[in-house]
Amino acid sequence: MSNITLEIVQERQAELAAMIQRLQEQAAQGTQITIEGRTIVLQVGERHAGAKLNAHGNFLHDLIVMAARPTKKHDFDGAQAWAKAVGGDAPSPEECALIKANCPDVLPESWLWTNKTYEENASFAWYFDSNGYTDIRSKGAAGGALAVRRA
Repeated sequence: MSNITLEIVQERQAELAAMIQRLQEQAAQGTQITIEGRTIVLQVGERHAGAKLNAHGNFLHDLIVMAARPTKKHDFDGAQAWAKAVGGDAPSPEECALIKANCPDVLPESWLWTNKTYEENASFAWYFDSNGYTDIRSKGAAGGALAVRRA
C-alpha cells in the first residue's frame, strides 16, 4: 500500500475541480433533441414529453415539461397564474396523458390542474390525477400544478 501525500490529494482535488467545472458547463448548455427534422432545445431540467397530434394523426407541437415546480398547492386560477409566472402554461387534459405516458415521475403524487374549464359549469375545471384519470373539480380546491411549453 502506497503512502498518501499532500501532493497526491491536491492533484486529485484539482482533477475533481476540473470535472465539476465541465459538468457545470454542460448543464448550462441544455440539451438538443432532433426528431424527424425538428430540433427541440431543452433547458436544464426540462423533459420532452412527446409530440401532440391532432385527431388525424398530424403533428401539432412538441410538449416540454418545464423544470420549475410549485412550492405549494394552488386553486385553479392560482395554478394557471403560477404556470404563466414561470414562463409556461398549465397542460391540457390530453397533454397530461402524454406526460403520464412519457414522464410519469414529474407528476405530483395526488392530482394537478389542467388548463381547461368545465364547459357546463364555469366554477369547475378539469384535473388529472396520478393514476391517469381526468375528472372535474371545484376551481377552489387546492391541487398540484405543472408548467409546460409547446415547441
